[in-house]
Amino acid sequence: TGVLNNTDEGLRLFDNNCQLQDEVFADPDWPAGDNSSKRTMERKNNFSWQTSASINGTPRAENSSGYIESSNSGGSAISSSGASSSATTTTTTTTTTTTTTTTLPPIIYSKILINEIKVAGKDEDGKAMAYDEFIEFFNPNEFEVDLTGWYLQKKTSEGEQFSSLVPADLLENKRINALDYFLIAHASSTYIGEADVLVSNYSITNNNTIILKNPNREIVDKVGFGEANDCESNCAVNPEPGQSIQRKYLNGNFLDSDNNANDFEIQNCPSPKSVSSNDCLISTTTTTTTTTTTTTTTPSPAIPYITEFSWHPFEKDSSKIVIDFRINSYPFIPSTNHTNNIFTAMAFYLHSDFDDPSVNFGVPIDYLGDKYNWELDGNIPGLILSYPTYVSGTRKVGSIIFTADGNMAANSAAPRKLSYRIDKLPSDNHFLVNVTGTTQGQGLNFTPDQYVTIGYYGYDNSLRSYLKLIAYDNTKFYFNSSNYYHQPTNVLNFEVKCDNEACNNLIFSWIPASDQDPKDILKYDIHYVFAKQGDDLNNNDLTRQSWGWSSSQNVLGEPTFYAQDNKLQLQVPINDLYYLKAKRLPGVPLDVFFGIKAQDSEGLKSEIPKIVFINIPPIVPETTTTTTTQPTDTTTTTEP
Repeated sequence: TGVLNNTDEGLRLFDNNCQLQDEVFADPDWPAGDNSSKRTMERKNNFSWQTSASINGTPRAENSSGYIESSNSGGSAISSSGASSSATTTTTTTTTTTTTTTTLPPIIYSKILINEIKVAGKDEDGKAMAYDEFIEFFNPNEFEVDLTGWYLQKKTSEGEQFSSLVPADLLENKRINALDYFLIAHASSTYIGEADVLVSNYSITNNNTIILKNPNREIVDKVGFGEANDCESNCAVNPEPGQSIQRKYLNGNFLDSDNNANDFEIQNCPSPKSVSSNDCLISTTTTTTTTTTTTTTTPSPAIPYITEFSWHPFEKDSSKIVIDFRINSYPFIPSTNHTNNIFTAMAFYLHSDFDDPSVNFGVPIDYLGDKYNWELDGNIPGLILSYPTYVSGTRKVGSIIFTADGNMAANSAAPRKLSYRIDKLPSDNHFLVNVTGTTQGQGLNFTPDQYVTIGYYGYDNSLRSYLKLIAYDNTKFYFNSSNYYHQPTNVLNFEVKCDNEACNNLIFSWIPASDQDPKDILKYDIHYVFAKQGDDLNNNDLTRQSWGWSSSQNVLGEPTFYAQDNKLQLQVPINDLYYLKAKRLPGVPLDVFFGIKAQDSEGLKSEIPKIVFINIPPIVPETTTTTTTQPTDTTTTTEP
């Protein structure tokens, strides 16, 4: 029937050859899981069983850290609350709670590289040997690394989630020496004698993505190849049977530029636990097409005014293109012997690998425009940008102008007034500036052969009102369409409950979201609406309206992270929520829907809000006790 009983039941898993691979029995009860709270039974890394921390489990996703029951007396335990009632309320108001995530500092683990991968072998007759495969690690550190708690996962090109490849129990108490290799091979491979770990129930194929995670569950390294849908920048090439892909070995080091296509090359003679000879390299040049592929590795700026630079789509499949750079402090373009940094500028010169050399004649220019226009014009290929200036409305400028004196810029005419507004500078020193086109009318259809170089300009001390070139970074910053920002994942296990029967405080708890962009810091928006008649979790003003429709209000306080439960918790006095306080009266309960979204540093929010319902009891009137004291008549008589 496809239904499992809660007691006296069993489950067996067979492969396509009817060989038993796994089994578990309820004798009489299952070894884990909780039917009353709908928490599933799931495997730990050591293959024992645990109860899932997530209600309804984690189907098609990594197992949880496990559910631990604890008492609510200490105020830190989180449990689900299932209020269900209905009410008719005619007024709808929404509030947003914005908080910044703070977590306990994790243990910092060292870098380990996935260094070489072989997918299949080849026998003497040229037939593929599916299990003649291996994965090689390399330790680039000058010290030994303990691999206890580390594990490998994989994802196919059609898959959306990663699945287990090499579980942590197989790496228990395993160590990889300094500047040395570690080999994981299939138990049916020809590498049994060399392997540090043998695995019989795993297989890697073409078009896979493989990730290595440390005990913090952080991705330490990722390699995607072929038509994989998840790679570091671009994917490496699929190896044919008998071949492997190995990191390039340059100047005594294995290359790790976070671009699989650039870092890996085909080896015709796989070399587990060693570096391949150059004679084993396979040329990846193709003669069937005239397409030129440009490496999209992001280089570091040569001029240290900025710490990193790239230009790319803002989101996947987005027509919005941004230049993306970070600084240490502002102002970041210094004064020189001949210039002042009261006004400075960056100009972005546009080039192509296919340019005629004459196109770049005179680049960079000594002076940016003239005294009336501090920007590139149509005679020089460059980027046109849009950013907040002291001029009303949106202006498109062939440079970015900066000022150290906002009052002077605001009270001057152009071009000084086209300075980046000081009150709009990014608080985290991370600039994302919209590209609106080019000086020669190209539009936003950029191609991988195009790159920019950067000119830095300062306010000339002698030739007043002119910006003079003070530095030129001729690094080729290529346009990278595969580099873009990602939305945070949806928030899971969002719960809202009262702290007691009087409901003086609301307690919010949730599992932290995640983001693929490593430098993002997540915060959370909590919105609420009052229920209308007929509303439910799928049909209320949080789902009927856009998320931005709600009015917002900051709530003081930051959530506390409880590592044992892997949850954030925030306690908010109900009187700090203006509309709840205003509508909560004696004898009037409130039916409220709460929703939460994660938001990253670039303002991208998780796609679907997690919504819960709660019934907030009415205010209990204070009891006033009146004490009445009766006067006493006292007559005093004095005897004569």
